[in-house]
Amino acid sequence: MSGAVLYSRPSWLLAIMMTGAALASTSAPAQPATYHFVTIAGDLSQGSADGTNSDALFNFPTGLALNSNGELFVADEENRTIRKLSWNGTAWVSSTIAGLAGRAGASDGMNAEARFICPESVAVDGAGNVFVADSCSMTVRELSPIGTNWLVKTIAGLAGVEGRTDGTNQDIRF
Repeated sequence: MSGAVLYSRPSWLLAIMMTGAALASTSAPAQPATYHFVTIAGDLSQGSADGTNSDALFNFPTGLALNSNGELFVADEENRTIRKLSWNGTAWVSSTIAGLAGRAGASDGMNAEARFICPESVAVDGAGNVFVADSCSMTVRELSPIGTNWLVKTIAGLAGVEGRTDGTNQDIRF
């Protein structure tokens, strides 16, 4: 499903929420639903590495969205990056599409020139653009594909300025 946000909380919380929802939705006593979880990328180590399956390393992935091509986009919060997972027919391949691990900031730009402070949630639209809630900078960012590159621009909020104001673009406050 294009644009579906699959989760934006730590995975253990998702499992508790799914089980609770399944139990609450049944009116008669029944066996709890069984869920099967599979790790498709990363392992128990923290780090920042692109690669296939368990060779890819993440540091607090907090948001995940699926596009219409079956690619997964991940907000890797502590690395301050946005990652893409693509299925190549035999394995999941991770690639960093925006930000630079360990470099915090709120700069717009192309690919690794862009900076994030706390990217937490991601969503994808039908045109393939990726939207990121960068909570610590109090902004919403848009990543647009340009060939094999990704252009990052702030579309709402002003980095470092908080508040509760409706408006347009940089006049919005979160």
